[in-house]
Amino acid sequence: MVAAIGLLVLGAAVIFFVNRSGRVEPFLQEVGFQRPTWAEYEAEVKASPPPPPGAADALLAAFHAVNRAELTGGSAAAAAHATRVEAAWQYTQLRTPEAYVQLGRQQGLLLQTRLEALLAWCRAEGRAVKEALAIDPPPPVVAEWLDVGGGFLAQAEEAGLVADGRVVDVWRPFIQALFLQHWIAPLRQRLPVDGYLRGPERIWFLRWKVERQQKGSLESRLAAADELRALPDYPADINAGVLLFQAGRLDEAAERFRRANHPFGPAFGEAVERAR
Repeated sequence: MVAAIGLLVLGAAVIFFVNRSGRVEPFLQEVGFQRPTWAEYEAEVKASPPPPPGAADALLAAFHAVNRAELTGGSAAAAAHATRVEAAWQYTQLRTPEAYVQLGRQQGLLLQTRLEALLAWCRAEGRAVKEALAIDPPPPVVAEWLDVGGGFLAQAEEAGLVADGRVVDVWRPFIQALFLQHWIAPLRQRLPVDGYLRGPERIWFLRWKVERQQKGSLESRLAAADELRALPDYPADINAGVLLFQAGRLDEAAERFRRANHPFGPAFGEAVERAR
């Protein structure tokens, strides 16, 4: 039998558990974000120049089409994806891969702006988001969201990035990281496009995989935790141990907790022994 205990981390309520004897059960650690802060990053991207007039029109039209098509699927979605892949490639050839990724950063901020507008409209109208997205024809605020967001909102809600009809401010870096992964995906077969991401953008994505991803494979999440071991202040072994503990791989979890230089290492190790 367990009881929920609230802990304030990063300004968001995180739930972990203790049993009746007061023993802590292993839970994922969510730590503060290193510099640049989100405000610094957002300000820098907003200050960067947009593409020349007309330069991104074909690319953005293809991007909007694929976002709308992914909600319906079928042959239309496949055709829209093929068009988007070619449009993305052509943009890198007319400009540069760096310019393509920078446009993605700007579009990521636009997605967050339109997401906030959609959620505010739903609250004002007393509508559930799912209901709003099904309106045909969609009102302007819904149409603008569909162009950039497609089916992203369901993923954001599932991961807790959106809660109670509002964007969780502390998780904005994760939203940006997920958008950028979606943005660069069409180029991966032709370019080492991940190399054009900034260090913090890569870290945000890895942290999302470890801390918030709901449907990823365990091995993928463990690989992300291992990559995060390069960060001196990130509890990579503790979090990897928690993932292993939750998967029932107790020997491996115990080893991770033993080698973790973290205050919770011994207590989490004791939880492994109790679970054997």
